[in-house]
Amino acid sequence: MAISVAITQIVNVLYNIVDRMYIGHILEVVTKALTGVGICFPILMLVSAFSSFIGGGGTLLAAIELGKGNRKEAEKVLGNSSILLCFISITLMTFLCFTKPLFSMLLEQVMKPFLMPLII
Repeated sequence: MAISVAITQIVNVLYNIVDRMYIGHILEVVTKALTGVGICFPILMLVSAFSSFIGGGGTLLAAIELGKGNRKEAEKVLGNSSILLCFISITLMTFLCFTKPLFSMLLEQVMKPFLMPLII
């Protein structure tokens, strides 16, 4: 169980490294684009960590209950894990939506000159 969670985290980190290598070749906006990737990476890791936390624990408890022959209890554990994952997802989404104006305010001066030509 721990191996699959570790592999998931390693794949997320490798995905970020490949993004940085690809974006590093865009000469016009390299520093600003790398800043955007650097800001998004911790958020991605936070969401991934919470999903791994809930998924790993829920499946482990469900497997234990199935091993005991308690199918009803295993279904209850998986249902509770799903509800907890939805609750944490909504909580994280709400937190990130309220911090979006903060991120926008902090990065507007840095990103605006480089993003406006791409948008228009």
